[in-house]
Amino acid sequence: MERVSTGIEELDRKLIGGYPVNKVTLITGMAGSGKTIFGIHFIYKNCLEGRKCMIIATEETPEDILYQAGLLGHDLKPYYESGQLIIENVFENRSEIVGQTRYGFKPENLDIEIPGLIELVSEGIECLLIDNLGTFVLHVSTKKLKDQFDALNYLVRKKAVLLF
Repeated sequence: MERVSTGIEELDRKLIGGYPVNKVTLITGMAGSGKTIFGIHFIYKNCLEGRKCMIIATEETPEDILYQAGLLGHDLKPYYESGQLIIENVFENRSEIVGQTRYGFKPENLDIEIPGLIELVSEGIECLLIDNLGTFVLHVSTKKLKDQFDALNYLVRKKAVLLF
């Protein structure tokens, strides 16, 4: 099976070369467990290798992501400024929706399907990071979540995108 580097040498060795190509890789964990850090390493490595990359950010602004990457020693700004890295800012759109509800946060008002996110993927993207999907599963049944992941897997493979 073809693999793509995680961006972390030790992890690549443990995973026999990295993440499987054209498969959705789901990293789970509590808030603050390092999911975004894994994603930054992955995106940085793929930018270094010349791939056109995209981050769909659901909880942070592009500036926050670029700042965090810099703290890790991974300067993503040149790739972002050149257009090799696109950061789709779903965070602000989601925040506006929440802010417009009369009584504060209501997960049922966040009516965004996971496969619908694939529509945000620009043409020519070779590597995609969605950070983080938890935002979209607050009020979703286990069956619907599985169906949505299956659809996301299918659409990612159809577009030939590496998804983290």
